[in-house]
Amino acid sequence: VCFVVAEGGGGFRNRLHAYTQHHGTKPGVSVIHAAPNLMEKAEARDVAKAILAAGGADIVVVDTFAQTTPGANENAGEHVGKALAHCREIGKALGGALVVLVHHTGKDTTKGARGWSGLRAAADAEIEVSKVAGSRKIRTTKQKDGDDTAQWGFSLEQVPIGLDEDDDIITSCVVVDAPLAQTGDAKRKLGPREELLNEAIQELAKSGAFEFSARDVVANAVDLWVS
Repeated sequence: VCFVVAEGGGGFRNRLHAYTQHHGTKPGVSVIHAAPNLMEKAEARDVAKAILAAGGADIVVVDTFAQTTPGANENAGEHVGKALAHCREIGKALGGALVVLVHHTGKDTTKGARGWSGLRAAADAEIEVSKVAGSRKIRTTKQKDGDDTAQWGFSLEQVPIGLDEDDDIITSCVVVDAPLAQTGDAKRKLGPREELLNEAIQELAKSGAFEFSARDVVANAVDLWVS
């Protein structure tokens, strides 16, 4: 696994120390502590070359997508689509590696990932991490050709990893299994018409349409319904 740590490098190093100490083993992780501009094909190629030079990787985690797309309009399909295409090229250059993009939700978390609506359609899988009722939850919100209803509970356990210059304890966190919090925050299941409209939007995005109107969505939904 290779992590492209575009922000919070110090905290990430501490988490690696905590993981090693908690599990008694070193994770098979390499780190690129930089923020490449994935809007530029040349920089995406440089990322792939650096990973190959370090021995390759089966998974590349980009943390975060926003930090590696400087100057891009995250609501514009043309900009986001270009960055996603370059991420796919990184995966291909590494022999089919999985590229995981860490991204944030908008102010309205029920609407999912922030920015262009086609981002979700372009992904093979989407995993949502959220904090609910004092606990934390992982939920699959999209799984191409698979179950997209799975969810798990977890918590963060504090681990001391050393002392600072004042002999104060430095701590970080590790993930541990925890019961899934039973709350009423589960998203409402879409109705048949909503499912149809959602499918129409995803089909339009998959076809390469970066911008489309409500009329386009309705027309495509009608075609899907008739077929």
